[in-house]
Amino acid sequence: METLDTVRMVAVAAAFVAASLAFPEVLASLRRARATRRVEETAMAGESGLLARLLRNGVAPATALVGRLCQHARIAGYCKDLCFLARRRGYETSPERIGGIAALAATACIPLGWVVTASWVFGAMSAVCVLIGLGIAAHQSRERHVEEIRESVPDMLHAMSACFHVGYSLLQTFRHLASEIRGSLGTLFEKAASDLETGRTATETLQRMRENSDLPELSFVTAALEIQHQTGGSMQKIIDSACESIEGELALRRSLRVQTAQARLSMRVVTIMPFVLIAVFSLVSPGFLAPFFSSPLGAAVFCVAMGMQLAGVLIVRRLLDVGEA
Repeated sequence: METLDTVRMVAVAAAFVAASLAFPEVLASLRRARATRRVEETAMAGESGLLARLLRNGVAPATALVGRLCQHARIAGYCKDLCFLARRRGYETSPERIGGIAALAATACIPLGWVVTASWVFGAMSAVCVLIGLGIAAHQSRERHVEEIRESVPDMLHAMSACFHVGYSLLQTFRHLASEIRGSLGTLFEKAASDLETGRTATETLQRMRENSDLPELSFVTAALEIQHQTGGSMQKIIDSACESIEGELALRRSLRVQTAQARLSMRVVTIMPFVLIAVFSLVSPGFLAPFFSSPLGAAVFCVAMGMQLAGVLIVRRLLDVGEA
């Protein structure tokens, strides 16, 4: 009897150990299956969805018009932010195509608002609010993405320092970083490793990394790698020094973002709220803007007010851009 109990206890213990060892693999398999299913659903939606086809193909006249307007730096930046937001949602498009679609959507708001409310002012302000809202959402998405990459740079540098400490070559280091780091940063190192494997020199590969990266921190790291590759020396000391410098810069940047958070929120509110108020007032009191357009002086005052609004927004954005530089 005691022997039977002992065998049962051993069997239970063995089953528990086997389950403990198999559980991580099962969990990883479930995660991979879920990720594969999500990718397949996204691909199917991208092939058959009306919005996906519209973003992929665009509208030729609007795309051509926005392509000409993109010669202006701010309009080009606006369209690039929209394109980045669309690609993060799984849609394939270009800045000109999505910019043209956004312009068409805003233009469609004018007659739609006039039909619904019998006020062309409401329709015009709705179009402006659509454009501003899309721009704010796209810019916030891009900022969050850049900050995520920037926050992962110190961990990447620690891993790179460990690779050089154990004697890895540049190719082995890039391969290891590509397998350990997820997201855009890992993709960047994967492309760099592929460049080295296909015959590009280390100088050419590091140059392409600088061109493909928008982060000054990565540009600093690639410049240090190139100098070390050409002159020799202890790469680990260079990486450790760069990591210390970047961690200090990130701490300063976090403090700066906290201190300017209220200014950023105020900028967004001040940017969109006047147009929302005009739309609401035109709906509640349809003729409240009539005095502005009843005489040349009123129209001039209205234009001056809009110009001051635009100037204030641009000044605040410029100040915040300097803080981010």
